[in-house]
Amino acid sequence: VTEADVADYSDYTQVAVDISAYADDGDHHLGFDSRVFGGGAMRFFVDEVCLANTLPDAPQLEVRIDGFHAEATWTTVAEAQGYIFSYAPYSDPISDVTLNHITALDLGTQTTIAGDLASGTALYVAVQAYNCSGTSLYSNPGIVIINSPR
Repeated sequence: VTEADVADYSDYTQVAVDISAYADDGDHHLGFDSRVFGGGAMRFFVDEVCLANTLPDAPQLEVRIDGFHAEATWTTVAEAQGYIFSYAPYSDPISDVTLNHITALDLGTQTTIAGDLASGTALYVAVQAYNCSGTSLYSNPGIVIINSPR
């Protein structure tokens, strides 16, 4: 962004710059410089700098049930900054009951979630890895069914 561009950025505006031309295994300096033009005040924020150029792989999910206790764990994925755990009501065959009621939880770098669930709970679960380039495909799906006591 140069002095000629100042009028285009009177409000907070995301600016993306393609630096792929520098992806040559060489060392390069990346800098951020803020200057005030025309005597006004300027606020310059760097929210995120992403140098990853690939999406992370999908984690592998494992689900364990012990009575009313359910635990989901997943593999750590290289270059992942965090994980999104999703769950939805179980339906067989899969239907809008499931597809229209997906809940997603950003768990940061956590690779397990566990808890006690009510009898009759039936869910699909899956996890995705994410980094600054985006979100992976879903993991293999897991099914959590808490049966009534016998």
